[in-house]
Amino acid sequence: MNKILILGITALASIVLGACTSQPAQRPLAEQLLASSLHPDTTSAYQQAQQNVVEQSSDADFDTLRALYAGSKYYAPWDTAEHEAGLAILNAMEDQDYALCLTLAQSVLKLNFTNLDAHFGAYNCSRGHDEQTTVFHARVLKGLFKSISNSGDGNAPETAYMVNSANEARAFVRLSSLLMFRQESVTEGGRYYHLIFSAHPTKEDVVELYFDLTKAQLHNFKATELR
Repeated sequence: MNKILILGITALASIVLGACTSQPAQRPLAEQLLASSLHPDTTSAYQQAQQNVVEQSSDADFDTLRALYAGSKYYAPWDTAEHEAGLAILNAMEDQDYALCLTLAQSVLKLNFTNLDAHFGAYNCSRGHDEQTTVFHARVLKGLFKSISNSGDGNAPETAYMVNSANEARAFVRLSSLLMFRQESVTEGGRYYHLIFSAHPTKEDVVELYFDLTKAQLHNFKATELR
């Protein structure tokens, strides 16, 4: 991994990891995510939830934001374009092309305001240039990260982290300062999981984390039926 990217992750670690607590895994987000698959459309509610976060309203809630996004017209968990855009953001950050990094990040966030890579890129590429933008994206990234970390502990399928896509799972791993080296799909009890094998940069221990991708898989089934 490029030294600049590692430094960027390290600089953000105290902000993001500060969002984590030692509380027991909670599951209400799982219910919200699955319930949204039965809702006809949560686009308007998602846009309002996004506005609440932007304005730091008393109604701002990152669990709600992520759940409503998963039921909106913007939800595309298997979109390769978003995945490629995320990689382009990280590459631009490594190349210190901050203007391109910010442009790409804003383009992604227009379609998916919950995208971790986009907020991470915008945070890093605005540092030292635009303090207001830096603080904003650090705050949102911390809230999104905490929403995922509080949804489980990732140690087993029963306590898997609830995510909206495999992209979100991989970004979460990177922001946890872990180096991913293998991924597997796991089906258990009628649910779908993404198992990521990773390691600490300075340790030999292998870290196995489960991510619940049931919502994304249900969306895939629904899209297939409509074709």
